[in-house]
Amino acid sequence: MKVKCFGINLCVFSLLLIFCQVVYAKTDTIIYETELYGPPFKFIEDGEISGFEIELNQYIFSGSEYRFDYRFNTWEKVYEKLKNGEIDTCGLLVVNEERKKDILFSDTVMNIYISIYSKEKNKNIGIKDLEKYRVGVGKEQYSEHILKDSVGISNYTTFVDVEEAIDALNEGKIDVIFENQDVVNHYLIKKGLTGKIIPHKTELFPVKVAYGVSKRNPELVKYINERLDSVKKNGIYEQLYRKHFLRPSDFYRRKQRIRNFAAMLALLVLLALLQVYIRHLKKKISKAYRELRKQHEWLRITLSSIGEAVITTDENGTVTFSNYEIQKMLGLSEEEILGKKLDKLLSGLVDKREKVYKIPIEEVVNRGSMIKLETDLSLVTPGGRRLVEGTVAPIRNDSDVIIGTVVALKDITEIKKKDEILYNMEYYDPLTGLPNRSLFSDRLKMALAQSKRNNEMCALIILDLDNFKAINDTLGHSVGDMLLKQVAEKIKGYLREVDTVARIGGDEFIIIQPQIKDINDATRAADRILKKFQQPWILEGKEYYITASMGIGIYPNGGEDPQTIFKNADTALYRAKELGRNNYQLYTESMNQKVLQRLDIENSLRRAIEKEEFVLFYQPQIDIKTGKIVGFEALLRWYHPDYGLMPPMEFIPVAEDSGLIVVIGEWVLETACRQNKKWIECGLEPHLISVNLSARQFQRSNIVEVIDRIRSSTGLAPELLELEITESTAMQDLSFTIDVLNQLRKKGIRVSLDDFGTGYSSLNYLRQLPIDTLKIDKSFVQDIRANSKEEAIAKTVISLAHKLDLTVVAEGVETKEQLLFLKKEKCDKAQGYLFSKPLPAEEIEKMLRDKKCFVIGEEVDN
Repeated sequence: MKVKCFGINLCVFSLLLIFCQVVYAKTDTIIYETELYGPPFKFIEDGEISGFEIELNQYIFSGSEYRFDYRFNTWEKVYEKLKNGEIDTCGLLVVNEERKKDILFSDTVMNIYISIYSKEKNKNIGIKDLEKYRVGVGKEQYSEHILKDSVGISNYTTFVDVEEAIDALNEGKIDVIFENQDVVNHYLIKKGLTGKIIPHKTELFPVKVAYGVSKRNPELVKYINERLDSVKKNGIYEQLYRKHFLRPSDFYRRKQRIRNFAAMLALLVLLALLQVYIRHLKKKISKAYRELRKQHEWLRITLSSIGEAVITTDENGTVTFSNYEIQKMLGLSEEEILGKKLDKLLSGLVDKREKVYKIPIEEVVNRGSMIKLETDLSLVTPGGRRLVEGTVAPIRNDSDVIIGTVVALKDITEIKKKDEILYNMEYYDPLTGLPNRSLFSDRLKMALAQSKRNNEMCALIILDLDNFKAINDTLGHSVGDMLLKQVAEKIKGYLREVDTVARIGGDEFIIIQPQIKDINDATRAADRILKKFQQPWILEGKEYYITASMGIGIYPNGGEDPQTIFKNADTALYRAKELGRNNYQLYTESMNQKVLQRLDIENSLRRAIEKEEFVLFYQPQIDIKTGKIVGFEALLRWYHPDYGLMPPMEFIPVAEDSGLIVVIGEWVLETACRQNKKWIECGLEPHLISVNLSARQFQRSNIVEVIDRIRSSTGLAPELLELEITESTAMQDLSFTIDVLNQLRKKGIRVSLDDFGTGYSSLNYLRQLPIDTLKIDKSFVQDIRANSKEEAIAKTVISLAHKLDLTVVAEGVETKEQLLFLKKEKCDKAQGYLFSKPLPAEEIEKMLRDKKCFVIGEEVDN
């Protein structure tokens, strides 16, 4: 086999160690010179020589009396040296009559074949079709000679190697490859093109491949043949072949055919012997069978009904025989059954309308043929109700006269139960018992079809639990399943009988409301469901607050087919989540643009950290008594490549929903800690840095370890780090929250409760939380002077926090009047635009170096 390859001349000492063991004084040296013509036969990969031939050599020449001297050269030089006896072997080579004049060959190692490959999946390209296509073949390969001489194709394109030909086919430069199928298959797998480029004709023009040996060394041929035979017998050859060519070898297939033939021959002999034996048995059985048939025809029918309840009657319907199964089914003995009329005995046999069903004895006797009983029959007995099916057949004597009937009943109660279980598994959610996606799809199609016929409206509501993953992650899937079952029951209770509620996966429920008069019918149902979610859910004896978001699509404006209305309701659901969750939204056409923008934001978020598009701004926190800067809150900003500087509210909800908030949150924490440490190392006075933790980030089981690892890696002292969690985050799982906060405080890290007053605002819960700081939400601060209620709330919160020994920080301070009120009420700290907007780190550093100090109504430089 001549395969064109780049010339390479190596003599690798490491190969001597691989292929040879200890060399003794009497060892002969074999000069093994060959060319590296590519995978899967022999090639260089990552600096290592490998391939089928290389590994086969290890077993052919391992522990032998020969020592190897490996050399590599171009094919022309290798073959010339082999003819002249300058080398001993060239390795594997295509066998032909012309070469047999020049060199010796070992026994056949393998056969190689040509295959036809193209990207045409819908056509069957054969040899005769090649002249219609642009054909590619390896230059000066044996495949080129076959294409030109045997197939008769002269117009073709040659390539230096097979890989180049495959690339040309994939790029559309040629239509067909006519080449060695093992080499092509190797590159198709390597390049991931197995489904794109397919073989049309395989195992064409087989040629034998063997070791080529110099005529000066006939003993080497004998040695190779002996070793090759040994390697084939012990299975090593087959292992190597399948490893490199991913198919059984011809040797294995030939051996398997011999085995199959031997097995078939043995089977035929066995069948012949069995046939003789069966004939012998038939003669013996025939005599006994004739005697048994004379004894009783009824016995034959009963034996044929083993496992079923059997009753025989005379032609008038009087019972003449009963087996154990019918006795057990009726709860009667053989004596109690014998002689009774069948109609009276089976008076408990009823159809699906609960009417007594009479077995048609007279009809069977008159027709003389078997009748299958009506379906959906039940046999009611003192032992209970059993579902049965059965047949009635005539009984004939030796003269072929009908003398009675045989009734066979089969108890199918358990079979029906299993069928029902299988039906439920196919169409119902096993956890909640609600319809699953399959049944939901069927009912939605029916509902839309009915709405179209009757010119009615139909609503589709998609409900998704907010932050359900946190329940599973913190409380376990069993508690999550408990919540899902409770939600399913509550939703069903708020709907009409004609409505359908289904669970289609995870924490997502779908409600179909057909026959509604107007949109308000759907929104009222959504309001009732949301109202329920305002109440706590009891899970394992504890209260948990879980909210839900809903998207509503209305037929026909929100979609006229199942796919469209579902997609639009899902779009409305995303909009509800964007608006802070715990609400519902009706689909409008403008939402599609928002969904596309949201998808774009999510895709951009995945690359934002890598592209360094995030940046932290820092807003000073001021001691109200002294006017000094006592800390900073780190605030995330994103320089989007298309939208510019994006406010957090536009991308943080997307990050929360996609789970990216965890990675982003860790980046924020590390960046803030590292910046604070940098300021200190620059000689600036240490200040407290506050970092927000998202709900999803906080609910992770390893949150404490992650925070401590990041802080430690930056070298920031724990007392200079404060972590902020929102009130709603803290209340999701109070026990988990208390445990995490205690661990953080033990490590010296401060904890702040953010946005107090916007969530549950439970004073009892506040007393239990191990926190250091309470932040009054800016919504209360902004209305302090304009609204006496807000002022009263702020006073109460400040007083309560001080009694609990908590530091109070007021957010969103923008006016002197607000600051005066806070100072009067002894609020500890304040932050807001009255002092400074959030600034980049460089401007904050300048502020710290200038030692800026703020007082009411003026700014003083110290």
